[in-house]
Amino acid sequence: MDEFESLFMGQQMKKLCELQYEELMKKYSLRQIELEILYFLGKSSALRVAKEIVDNWNVSKAHVSKSIEHLREGGYLNVTKSQEDYRLTHLEITEKGKSLVREIARCKNNVSHILYKGVTREEKEVLLQVAVKMKTNISMELRK
Repeated sequence: MDEFESLFMGQQMKKLCELQYEELMKKYSLRQIELEILYFLGKSSALRVAKEIVDNWNVSKAHVSKSIEHLREGGYLNVTKSQEDYRLTHLEITEKGKSLVREIARCKNNVSHILYKGVTREEKEVLLQVAVKMKTNISMELRK
């Protein structure tokens, strides 16, 4: 496996993130996906729906539902059924959740600093442009 495949297969990246999140996972008794879901929801003040996570992350509905329920039980999310469409679940982050999102953001910043150490601004811009194209290619292939 070459360096490109190794990086994009995600095992090293996954391990790096696990190490960065380890303290938070222990402190709050949450799994990494629960921290990621909370961070995703915390990036926007808009009311979000669980279906966005399932569709954007290509993870099972059951996995997301279990994680959301655990976050709700912990007081990090408010969960309500949509009045317009009973199949949709609206997710709203609580103040307790917002506080945790700030801690998650610090972990994500640490990961970014590690990843981009020695990478120029121009290289980072090219990498991000290529990553967007690759993500689009993958999404289109998975929809077939």
